Amino acid sequence: MSTDKAIQTLMQYADGVGLDVHYGEESEVNFFEGYNVKTQKGYITLKKHRNNILTLYDLLHELGHYICRKSWVEYKAKYPSLIHNNKRTHSYYIDAIREEYDAWDNGLILAQTHKIKINKTHYRQYAANAIYTYVHHFGSRKRTSRGKRTTR
Repeated sequence: MSTDKAIQTLMQYADGVGLDVHYGEESEVNFFEGYNVKTQKGYITLKKHRNNILTLYDLLHELGHYICRKSWVEYKAKYPSLIHNNKRTHSYYIDAIREEYDAWDNGLILAQTHKIKINKTHYRQYAANAIYTYVHHFGSRKRTSRGKRTTR
């Protein structure tokens, strides 16, 4: 299956589960947002890439977030700190990274389910680089005198 056909297949999947997919600017970050379990509606914004392979990987990942979040009961049980903590605690950071990792894995499973052939080594490296940005961001924060975290 060509990369363009794979993206089209995933766009149809997204539409079928109630997700609109939009393209932002190249400088924008990708995100999965607004999925409401009750209304079963939400959207994904993808940044524009010069390379369709990266668009495919990003779409797989963002759909992976949908899979993580499609059951509110399971989501709350698996990532409790993302639900119950307004403060950015170590538990919050770990759960955020866990969800990112799971979204990348769910994307890989989704590719296999839809018979989309991808270079798994390249996909996992791209995923590792993306996850590392979270590790780096969370690691660059320090505690203030009141225990709150700030950027260094």
